Amino acid sequence: MMWLSPAQARWLGHLYHAAIEGEALSAYAKAQQLSLAELLAWERRLAAQGVVVPCRHRPARFVERLRYPRSLRKRTCGPV
Repeated sequence: MMWLSPAQARWLGHLYHAAIEGEALSAYAKAQQLSLAELLAWERRLAAQGVVVPCRHRPARFVERLRYPRSLRKRTCGPV
């Protein structure tokens, strides 16, 4: 078992809280009034020390567009 300093435990707690809430780190840092740069630095520092850090929540950047067959498409104006 690895012992963590109070600072390590604090930042690891922030990382786990963001992961459990399903928030992006940027949104979590803003909501908690934390520096995003410092949060990311602690994430890298803890991982480099062998501490298991949670996976980040990464929101989808693109949404897949569904194509419907012509027979199911609604006509809103003019010919398609």
